Amino acid sequence: MSSLRNAISRRAHKERAQPSSRKKIGLLEKHKDYVVHPKVFHKKEEMLQKLKEKFL
Repeated sequence: MSSLRNAISRRAHKERAQPSSRKKIGLLEKHKDYVVHPKVFHKKEEMLQKLKEKFL
């Protein structure tokens, strides 16, 4: 039964907003964004490397 319990999608908890007192500092990068950026960067980097290898 535990596998069935794990199959049910869980509620996505929202991240807290930046406090208004810190608004002057600028946009607060959320953890989701912080995790996605390096993945996208490395994906593009690998693609460029493959294109360079094809070209040469």
